[in-house]
Amino acid sequence: MDSGVIGQVESGSEPVSDFTKEISIQHELFDELSQCLNVTEDIRMPDGRTAQFGQAAIEEISSVEETDIVDGGIDTYKKPRKIVKTTYFLHVPGNFVVASSGEGRFVFDLISREFSNSVDRIEFDIDSYIDEIYDEGINPWKVGFYDNVGNAENGVLHGENILSDSEFEEVFKSAKKNQVGLNHSYDGKEIKNFVTESGYVEIYQPSDFSTGEFATYIEDALLHHSYQP
Repeated sequence: MDSGVIGQVESGSEPVSDFTKEISIQHELFDELSQCLNVTEDIRMPDGRTAQFGQAAIEEISSVEETDIVDGGIDTYKKPRKIVKTTYFLHVPGNFVVASSGEGRFVFDLISREFSNSVDRIEFDIDSYIDEIYDEGINPWKVGFYDNVGNAENGVLHGENILSDSEFEEVFKSAKKNQVGLNHSYDGKEIKNFVTESGYVEIYQPSDFSTGEFATYIEDALLHHSYQP
């Protein structure tokens, strides 16, 4: 796993375990919805700790558009159906959970309800993160900004050494940043990453970055720039 949305474990440190359960509901067509969590692999982290990798799924009711041919006419309507939402997850007990996509954030609530772990979504302070890496001489290849005073109220910039470009110097002094991508060295490897204010992290390079290394990287490089929205 090398990407996902981060949730921080605010309390509790126990590992999760497999479970399946049915949730009773009041609905004209359905009586219950299923939920399931499977741990498929124990991940050895570089410092010897064990993280957990797995998959979670929940059923939800959604209105699905259907079409029938009736008496020579075409009838299009919406009908409630059960749909299944799934996500892969990475769990570092007592620290954080990664959902493989924004839609997979339901795994935070699933773990919080079923185990003595409280998992809350977080956001990243991109301005703080940029300040730290910029002080270290690292210059981003991608930056998103908003709330700028001037003609360019918001936008995304791509390029080399973009924060050193005098044309955008005033923009970055006044605007808030909501995403950043950078190349930098970490633990002897050259990293190309992408981080957003909404809590999403992705490692593009190196291609052999392991799931355990990804977990350690989140702890070392990013969590101290996080906050609860």
